[in-house]
Amino acid sequence: MKSKVTEPTSTRPGAGTAYQLVRNLILSAVALTALGLLLNCSDDDDDPPPVTVVDTTPAFRFVECIQPLAPGSQTTCGYMSVPEDRNDPDSPMIELYVSILPAADQTTATAPLFFLTGGPGATTETAKYLFENPDQVAALDVYRDSFGDNRDIVILDQRGTNQSLPALYCTEELAPELTNAYTLSYPEAATVRLGLMEQCYNRLNAAGNNLNGYNTSENAADVRDLALALGYDKANLFGASYGTRLVMETMKLYPDFIENAVIDSILPPEVNPFNEQALGTAYALGAFWQATAADFPDLAEMFYATIARLEATPVPTVAHHYDSSGNPIDSYTVNVNGVIYVNYVVSQLRSTPINNALPANIVNMFNSQTYQVAADAWLGTAEFLFPTGGPGTDADAFGMFESINGAADGAFTTTTIIEKNIDNFLATESLQTFGRQAFMRINADVMGLWPVDTLPTDVQLPLVSDIPTLMMVGSLDSATPEPFSWPSARFLPNSFYFEILAGHAVTVRPCAAQLLNNFLKDPSTRPEDPCDNTPVWTPAAKIKTETTAEQPAFSYGPFKYNFRDKK
Repeated sequence: MKSKVTEPTSTRPGAGTAYQLVRNLILSAVALTALGLLLNCSDDDDDPPPVTVVDTTPAFRFVECIQPLAPGSQTTCGYMSVPEDRNDPDSPMIELYVSILPAADQTTATAPLFFLTGGPGATTETAKYLFENPDQVAALDVYRDSFGDNRDIVILDQRGTNQSLPALYCTEELAPELTNAYTLSYPEAATVRLGLMEQCYNRLNAAGNNLNGYNTSENAADVRDLALALGYDKANLFGASYGTRLVMETMKLYPDFIENAVIDSILPPEVNPFNEQALGTAYALGAFWQATAADFPDLAEMFYATIARLEATPVPTVAHHYDSSGNPIDSYTVNVNGVIYVNYVVSQLRSTPINNALPANIVNMFNSQTYQVAADAWLGTAEFLFPTGGPGTDADAFGMFESINGAADGAFTTTTIIEKNIDNFLATESLQTFGRQAFMRINADVMGLWPVDTLPTDVQLPLVSDIPTLMMVGSLDSATPEPFSWPSARFLPNSFYFEILAGHAVTVRPCAAQLLNNFLKDPSTRPEDPCDNTPVWTPAAKIKTETTAEQPAFSYGPFKYNFRDKK
């Protein structure tokens, strides 16, 4: 039985007030963008041809698994051979690494679940560890039991990533600068990184990699070919973050082999993340103020007062890495200014499970005027921007990231558009400076330094599909918040939409993994949600209730809403 998507009634404090007005404005704007794309998309003579897929079974060779396996594991691994560029009849072949974990319940085994990670360019090592559980940690059993209950789990290392060949890492250029980056400001780090990414582009090109072949359309063809190579008539697709974009593109192009889809932290094709990240950040902050309102009624004021204080007088702070007992093992002096502080708070909003201590940390930094957690967090940001790892680690393959984005989102925007949105949605100088680095200046494709062929403009069309789909978003996620994807649900009549108390990648929460399993077992009925979505915050040592900082307003065209109204 088909079930119509209906918008859940909000039970949040402040629903129906200013938050609801702004939320509706945002949803309407995204929906109008999607509708405009549907109505106005036309053939463009300048667009490259779509990816050509030949109906032949790709070669697949089994190899010994590279990743650690559990004792007695039945996991098998191999490489699938596909063209690097399906539009080039003389294209060389590349090899994609695949891990196949058999269903926990073989007696009732159904269509497999293809696991597609995000990034783009993110590693699959965490997923392999969670599903394989080589150290046999009992608390991790829920992931294999939920994702792989009565279905094989097939983990694809997407082209250009992890153990696939070639793997487009920029570690050679970025890693030597990590120690220096620990003590740089965000703008300084972005400038250094941008120059190194240009060097990486030149090296990967000189090595003979055709970077035009590393895009979402080729990725989707790989997913379809994987089903052919392994002999599956049908498959379920799971994607998180960019993986949702890949799932939705595969649903567009190759719907016949897809039984069901699960998309977690959704990036629809009609949403350009570079354009919308400022909106996403403002929305997530508003959601956070509302979620904390009962216990921390003045948290937003403290946040903005701390920004103002650090803009006036940055505070040099000694940051550390720590051993397993919590003892510092090194020291780096970080000049904590408003941008470093904003980086800490925004990055924590993306955490799953949520950081229950975040409100208390904001209060305690306001009261103590010491910023240890913000300084320590900057070390983690530097390590993401300047990774030291390659295949088999948690490092992202940034060559793949830039190529994917350069062929689509990076090509479909300009720095002028991004900066205008930053100025419209982010209220203070520090938030705006943070946005200019995180959403623009660290990305070589946006800055015009990663030239690749642009995909046809119709890749931006919304997905219209009757494939049963489970849609999950994190209530505090600034990367892919609810406004990005709720309009998309209206084009998916057989979808079920859930907002989970989480940041990014909600299925890290065991209850969300169980929700996935509930859906796949009966995709015709709205599944039971086992998640408790009531936050429990760590108390602060002291809460100061009076501040003098003027409360910034969120701007959407002629409308304003005050963050005091929360979400």
